[in-house]
Amino acid sequence: MNGSKSYLGKLATPSLHKLSPDAKEFIPASVRSTHVKAEPVLSPVSNYAVAIFRGYVEDLMQEPGMYDATVADLKQNLPFYVHTEMIASKLAEELVQHSIEESNFRYTGARLSEVLSTCLSTVNFKKQFLHRCGIEFSRKKELIATKEGQKHLIGFSLFVGELLLNMQLKDGGMIEIFQGAIFQLLALFMSAPNDDTVRCVTQLLKLTGGVLETRDEQSPELDSLFDGIKSFIVSSNSSTGHRQMLLNLVKLRAKDWQG
Repeated sequence: MNGSKSYLGKLATPSLHKLSPDAKEFIPASVRSTHVKAEPVLSPVSNYAVAIFRGYVEDLMQEPGMYDATVADLKQNLPFYVHTEMIASKLAEELVQHSIEESNFRYTGARLSEVLSTCLSTVNFKKQFLHRCGIEFSRKKELIATKEGQKHLIGFSLFVGELLLNMQLKDGGMIEIFQGAIFQLLALFMSAPNDDTVRCVTQLLKLTGGVLETRDEQSPELDSLFDGIKSFIVSSNSSTGHRQMLLNLVKLRAKDWQG
C-alpha cells in the first residue's frame, strides 16, 4: 500500500545521541493540525456496531484459544454494521486502547488489526487505525514525563512491536512505519532510564530485534542504538539492575537473537 509510505517516520541521524525523540513523527499531516475537532456524535447504529465489537474483544480476551472461530464470526457479521469511516475510526480507537491497557491482548490486537483492515477495507479501517496509532505516538513526549504516562507509553510501544510483526501491506510486506516508530520510542526510553523504561527497552528489542536486524541492513540505526546502550552500561549513571538487563540484551543480539 503505497499510501502508507507517507506516514513513515524517518530518523534524522544514525547515532543514539542524535537518534533523538525529537525526530519527525510518523503521523499523517491531518493529525499534526493545531485545530481540535469536536467529538462526533454516534448514531444508534454506530453505537450498536461499537457494542458488537466490544463483545468480540471481550470474547477474545476471555477465550484466546477460540481466536479462529471468533474471528470467523466477526468477519461474517461486523461489516454489516460498519458502513462509515466514522464507525471504523471508533473501532480503531477501541482496538488501540484495549491493546495498550491489556498486556495479554496485544498480540491478539495486532492480529485483529490485520483482520479488520481486510474485512473493513471499504471504510478504510487501516487508514483510521494508522491515524489512531499516530495520535498515540504524537503524545510520546508528554507521556514520558509522568509515571502514569510512561505506563501508557510502554503499553503502546509493545503494541507497536506486535504490529511490526503482524500487520502487513497488500503485497505481504511489513508496515515499515512501525520500524521507524520503534527506533524513536527506544531512543526516548533510553533518554529517561528507570526500572520501567529500561525493562521496556529489553522487552521491545527481545520482541522485535530479530526483525529489525534483518530490515536494518541499509541503515545503521540498530548499530547506533546498541552503541548507545553499551555506553550507558559503562556509565556511572546506570544502576546494577539496569546494566544487567541491558548487558543480557547485548549478549542476546550477539547470539543472533536466539535466547
